[in-house]
Amino acid sequence: MNLLDRIKKPLVIVNPNANEGRAEERWELVGYSLRRKGFDYDVEIPRTREETIEVVRKDRMHEAIFVFSGDGGVNAVSKGLMQNKYGKDKILVALPGGSANDIAEECGYGSLDNVCDKLIKGTEREMDGWRVNEEPFLGFASIGLGAAILEERNKRRFFRGKIAYVTGAVRALFRYNTPKSMNLKIDKEDVEKSVLIGVVSNIRFYADHMKIAPDAIYDDGQMDLCLMENLRTVFQSLPVVYNGTHIGNKGVHYVKTRKLKVYSPTPVQLEVDGDFIGKYDRFKFEHAGGIRVLVAKGNGR
Repeated sequence: MNLLDRIKKPLVIVNPNANEGRAEERWELVGYSLRRKGFDYDVEIPRTREETIEVVRKDRMHEAIFVFSGDGGVNAVSKGLMQNKYGKDKILVALPGGSANDIAEECGYGSLDNVCDKLIKGTEREMDGWRVNEEPFLGFASIGLGAAILEERNKRRFFRGKIAYVTGAVRALFRYNTPKSMNLKIDKEDVEKSVLIGVVSNIRFYADHMKIAPDAIYDDGQMDLCLMENLRTVFQSLPVVYNGTHIGNKGVHYVKTRKLKVYSPTPVQLEVDGDFIGKYDRFKFEHAGGIRVLVAKGNGR
């Protein structure tokens, strides 16, 4: 039984701020293709993250929620589903409408090529949901330099796209280039590590197709933790992080875990699914249930 037979009319959430404001226009072409294939759907275009969460939290009518956005928009929809009384009965479909679409990529929808056929032949799976300091994430969370880059990017609103990210990275490298000695409780083991950047991932991809966690499986009940000690480690890893072979580099620590607590001597930046959250000196990562997702055929993993 394909998607059209199972779902009468999905709700499509379009993030108008995604892809530097181009997502709404791009969705018109995708939506036209879907209707030609026989899809009927309702559309909501919330203007803020908070509005997105509220729309999804209150939804009672739809069996599936399509989100046309980047990772941040998918995160907002997943948070709304976690707060929805009927959320466990709904299916999340992540379509690539943003600048970075790592969750959509993991689900097999990294490209819009033949997207209608991919949806029709899609397979339903349950993806682990996680939370850090009560903030949910489906894809990844990072502390340290990666989140600092986002913080710096957000401060410079007059830059857009890749330029904004590059300028944010340059500023962050000058301001936040000193690693911190952190205490980590990985399951039941206590360790001390020098950390410049730490990524806790439920999926393989991070920061626009970096294969930061090549062994991640989104439904195995485990997080994949990747730590990089210092700038030298980061720069040595950059050429190979896109194929996942960085985990063999000196200064890279990689482990799977079900529970994780991190204590930093001073507050450091936190991001979840590509959105900057704030600064904390303590982080508690834990399982937050599961969310039904549609994955493209061959991406069941």
